[in-house]
Amino acid sequence: MIDINKDLIQQLTDRIEAGQDTELRRWAEGLHATDIAEILDQMRLEPASYLYRLLDTEVKADVLIELDEDQRADLLSGMTAEEIAGDVMGQLDSDDATDVISELPPNKAEEVIGHLEDDERASDIRDLLNYEEGTAGAMMAKELVKVQGEWSVTRAIREIRRQAEELHQVYTVYVVDEEDRLTGRLSMKHLLLGAESTRSKIRELQKEDGIVTIQAHESSEKATMLMERYDLVALPVVDEKQKLVGRITIDDAVDSIIEDAERDYQLASGISEDVESSDDVITLTRA
Repeated sequence: MIDINKDLIQQLTDRIEAGQDTELRRWAEGLHATDIAEILDQMRLEPASYLYRLLDTEVKADVLIELDEDQRADLLSGMTAEEIAGDVMGQLDSDDATDVISELPPNKAEEVIGHLEDDERASDIRDLLNYEEGTAGAMMAKELVKVQGEWSVTRAIREIRRQAEELHQVYTVYVVDEEDRLTGRLSMKHLLLGAESTRSKIRELQKEDGIVTIQAHESSEKATMLMERYDLVALPVVDEKQKLVGRITIDDAVDSIIEDAERDYQLASGISEDVESSDDVITLTRA
């Protein structure tokens, strides 16, 4: 863990003013995105923007999500729609990408979506933007791994490999029918070890009982409650026809719980401005 203090911020600012780009890039390589975000949050906008542009593309996306909302908004305001689409959107899960898009002015948000090279990704983001805030649909991501019950183990493994390329982590494999209706789930271990042969059908291996789901229009509070109650790392989201439309992961649930706690803390304290529970006494008093 890096010690983030005024001396460090000043040292970085001096290096930025001296144009020591190579040294700054090398320094940032070994840091966690959360630490970089905290550093940028404590810098003035101009040096923060300069340092941000030096980061690798993958790191930029992770850092952006960790930034304070105001600092993120300021950074994004200085970026073109093409830069946001290229440097950020392609590296984020659809739920995080949608969160970023929703914070932009409507015209710029539409421009960013228009610059996305992946039409399916653009469609996913538009779809997620249509869900009302505070619902499971607004909380979910579209990326997941699914197979059809009638597929053979061989075909399923081939499809899982293809789909997994778009994911940071595979939590579970969902089983659907030809209409994309959720019929079961399957662990990778059972897929690899439980089949009698590679020609076995997925429906012979899938688990059908005890599948916990939530509908997209239901509340995010219910989603977090279900995940806590049933100790889930991922919760499948379905529509009114039981079609699989997305999934909510444990990190999404934790983020939602923290946001709710901060909002409750703010209301209980009688504070009118947006604050975080980590804000100091002086900040809260001024608010």
